[in-house]
Amino acid sequence: MNWETEKQAIRDTALQQRMGLSYAEIQQISLVLKDRMLKSFHFQGLKVSCFVNIPSKKEVNTIDIIHALCDENQVYLPVCNFSDSSLSHWLFEPGDLLIENRYGIPEPKNQHISLSANLFDVVIVPLLAVDKKGNRIGYGKGFYDRFLSLCNPNVIKIGLNFFEPMDCIPCEARDIPLDYLISPSTCHSFKN
Repeated sequence: MNWETEKQAIRDTALQQRMGLSYAEIQQISLVLKDRMLKSFHFQGLKVSCFVNIPSKKEVNTIDIIHALCDENQVYLPVCNFSDSSLSHWLFEPGDLLIENRYGIPEPKNQHISLSANLFDVVIVPLLAVDKKGNRIGYGKGFYDRFLSLCNPNVIKIGLNFFEPMDCIPCEARDIPLDYLISPSTCHSFKN
């Protein structure tokens, strides 16, 4: 089995595992993850990128996290450009509307103030699975690997997952690992 086939198998298994969760379980665990993240990190005066969860994919609900971070930080939400698999980020303030794009991904309706990738202090990264070294697997389109490659090397990369890290995910040199993972049990650190 080559690495891409292995990654796809991990992706399929992780998505199937997540889809097995009820919406009540998703909401309950999402609140646990939010509380753990806010207790593990006290971000203040930072520029934060946070993904907006896709309800149909049963992702960790990030809306409460986004609102909590807005109290003391500038929070930017991603907008996908499907022609080149890039992300742009737009300032979000409580009360701003989110609209689903043609793929069902919630994005900010107001796109007035953007921020360059190299200016972010923290990126909260979506994922399907992560291993014990912080290597992650997303949906396979490479949006976040491209974005993270443009970020400052000191940017803090945090993942949120309903499940604990697996032993090993195949990775390439271009793959950028997480610094931290918030899981139901703890805040995992992958920094050396």
